[in-house]
Amino acid sequence: MLAPIFIHQISPVTVNRRGYIKATQGSGVNFDFDLVGEPKLPRRTLFSLVAKDLAESISLFDIGATPEISFTKLKELGNDRYSICATPSECGFLSGVVIAWTDEVDRLCDLARRKRAIGDSYDLELADIAWLLDRQLDNQELLVWPTGLDQIDSDPKFLVEQRTLQSRYLISNLMNLEIDASLRLDLVDFEAIAPYVHMPSRIELATLYVGPSLRCERPKAGFSNWYELFPRSVGGLSGVVDLLPRIAKLGFDTLYLPPIHPIGVTNRKGKNNTLVAEIDDVGSPWAIGYHEGGHSAIEPSLGDFGDFEKLITVARELGIEVALDIALQASPDHPWVKEHPEWFSIRSNNEIAYAENPPKKYQDIYPINFFSFDANHAIELWSEVYSIFEFWISKGVHIFRVDNPHTKPLPFWEYICDRLMCEHPEVILLAEAFTMPKLMYRLGEIGYSQSYTYFTWRITKDELISYGNELAASDVAATLRSNFWPNTPDILGDVVRFGNRAAFRLRATLAAMMGTSWGIYSGYEFCENTPFSIESEEYLDSEKYQIRRRDYQHEAVLDFDITNLNIFRRRHFMALSNQAGFRELPCDNGSIVSFLRYDAELKDLFIVVCNLDTHSPSEGQIELWPIRQLLGISKEIVTHDHLSGETYSWSGDRAFVRLDPMANVAHLLDIEM
Repeated sequence: MLAPIFIHQISPVTVNRRGYIKATQGSGVNFDFDLVGEPKLPRRTLFSLVAKDLAESISLFDIGATPEISFTKLKELGNDRYSICATPSECGFLSGVVIAWTDEVDRLCDLARRKRAIGDSYDLELADIAWLLDRQLDNQELLVWPTGLDQIDSDPKFLVEQRTLQSRYLISNLMNLEIDASLRLDLVDFEAIAPYVHMPSRIELATLYVGPSLRCERPKAGFSNWYELFPRSVGGLSGVVDLLPRIAKLGFDTLYLPPIHPIGVTNRKGKNNTLVAEIDDVGSPWAIGYHEGGHSAIEPSLGDFGDFEKLITVARELGIEVALDIALQASPDHPWVKEHPEWFSIRSNNEIAYAENPPKKYQDIYPINFFSFDANHAIELWSEVYSIFEFWISKGVHIFRVDNPHTKPLPFWEYICDRLMCEHPEVILLAEAFTMPKLMYRLGEIGYSQSYTYFTWRITKDELISYGNELAASDVAATLRSNFWPNTPDILGDVVRFGNRAAFRLRATLAAMMGTSWGIYSGYEFCENTPFSIESEEYLDSEKYQIRRRDYQHEAVLDFDITNLNIFRRRHFMALSNQAGFRELPCDNGSIVSFLRYDAELKDLFIVVCNLDTHSPSEGQIELWPIRQLLGISKEIVTHDHLSGETYSWSGDRAFVRLDPMANVAHLLDIEM
């Protein structure tokens, strides 16, 4: 009996070995497998990506007769390791299917060739091949066994006809002793015949493996450019419409709006988060709910649903999607508080608990208690939350930024994410989860499309490279897609808080080139950086609590730089969509960070070199061996700088670079392929 083949050591896998690997339509996903069996026996391996429910129902006995499955041959890497770059074409839950078998026809051919080389007779091997082929003709399952050739796999009936015809022709010639033995042996490898004969001698000797499972989303889940603004600071929803051409010109394709719902008045916060609000204070948008409604209503001062519909329409015409905030909490005035007090935490003094994260207190916000022991309450609450998503989806919104998802039960998010994928696969979810990395990864496994990251706090060269490597690790890249922000309404990072214009350019460049997606909060392009206090990451006169006017009629300080970054990003969307495609290019100067970005198929590559010293020029030698090793080349490397327009040709293993932050903080280098 031929030895079976064992399939294991599959890569990638998610961090916790649970949930789904990230994938997007049209982008390749690299899979590696160990296929272990008797080393002296030749083997055949095929791979396919299919709908998960179909993959879980197939068996070796019907796999060839399933027209929805088209197989591809795996690439042999050596040492029993095989690889395939699969490109999913549809959204939804998918599974990889691997079949492997020992090819006894190939084994006999190899034996015959070796005998022919030393002058021994191999007529018996030819007869054995004919006997195997005759045996295969008696097995209906084998007649429709896949070959890995698309042109003959698509029609099982045609495959059976061709396999029968070619096999009978080959059998008759193999047994014809009047034909020279060498010609008979070569006939087995004839390209018109070979694809039809290399099947297992018995179907039971093949191996079928289903897995890993993927969650395939539309391309924007893996690559997007975000811009955040508060509608009330620009005159409401109609004012946002007026700003759309500017946002599109900057190169952003996603406009994120903080909550646009009615704002409560009880315990309303004043400017700079003061506990007592003045009569004209507008409150925090995250204190959701008043008598006009809750999460499915619009704050009257912003406009109405007619204005919102116009916003969605005009944005779509300009290539922009509107993303809304999902903050699962309520002001004391939210209708839920009266209708469903059981959804909140009641303290020993019989009052509903407000949100607090000492030293911060949010008396204007009641967090929802998702950890209720009452199953009926949970079912009702979960259904209500899902209805919020469905309501805004019906209004044309398909991207949501979810506030603090890590504070809700993971089974709840499994319910929400799985149902959204099944019923609305176009929906993209961004997790605002600044929590422990493993919990961030778990949210990605469950189904969050993207996640905020710790980029804001990664400042030094070592921190940046270490973080880039962490996110590029195969299990992390399969689990979490990064969205890098140099600022948010809550976070004014150290580099820009105390920095000059070059500091803003630097952090924008790093965010745009390291993240699969990136974004800025409005004001960044104006280099706003006045903190509430020297130690605080909060902005002074924070827009979270008051209206903040800006001069959008004139070009901002960084408009040109941001537009340039987004132009470069669009040109390299394949490389930037591949989070695993990050590799450091070591440099002998601690102020210079340099790295390579590339796609799964090595068709799209570029180099980033940044000067972390935003006050003085820096120069050094960057190592090129990682590029040569990755591409397997020794020839001259020619690059073109997107920012300066200069061309560089490097023939050695090192390249000299020099950056003056007063001119350019970075090189963005296209590699001439």
